[in-house]
Amino acid sequence: MKKSYLTIAGSILTVESKHSSYIRAALKESPIPKPFDTPLDFNAVYSLAAQFITSFAPGAAPLPFKAFPPIELRISQYAYTAGSSSVTFTHAKGNAINAGLIKEDTPVYAVFFSGLDTYYVAVRETGGNGRDFKLDHLPGAADGKLAPVGQVYVVLSTADGKTTTIKDDNTISGVGFLEILPVGVRA
Repeated sequence: MKKSYLTIAGSILTVESKHSSYIRAALKESPIPKPFDTPLDFNAVYSLAAQFITSFAPGAAPLPFKAFPPIELRISQYAYTAGSSSVTFTHAKGNAINAGLIKEDTPVYAVFFSGLDTYYVAVRETGGNGRDFKLDHLPGAADGKLAPVGQVYVVLSTADGKTTTIKDDNTISGVGFLEILPVGVRA
């Protein structure tokens, strides 16, 4: 890339961020929920885009990325709020077992990415069909971190954040995202 393009690219980036903030404010969402955006790796970005890709050009070389198994969040009738709302991951346990990614008794965690912060929260098998995972309440502020707010990304993983950290090889489902309101704010 030519050095002269960097100034142009940087100015486009700042205009696009202003557009995003304006649209989020118009939708009554927090225009700038965290001081930093959330960086995602290639596989995470590809996992988000894969649902929209129908085919590649004939003879195209395979991409060096892989999509994680899709994550399905059961839609809540209420706004998601940091520290309180619950989330159900529909069919996640059954899909992960069928894909050989976990066993019946493997502990699983919802891993949330908000700005530069990462939150690990244990999920449990729900009653009913035994194939869903449920998180009883979203994380709030913890370990000196701000609560996850705004557009927050989530994956399911076998990493607990203490003995193991999130990596592509321990991600069993994702990437999804939630719009999370700060504690005490109502939609």
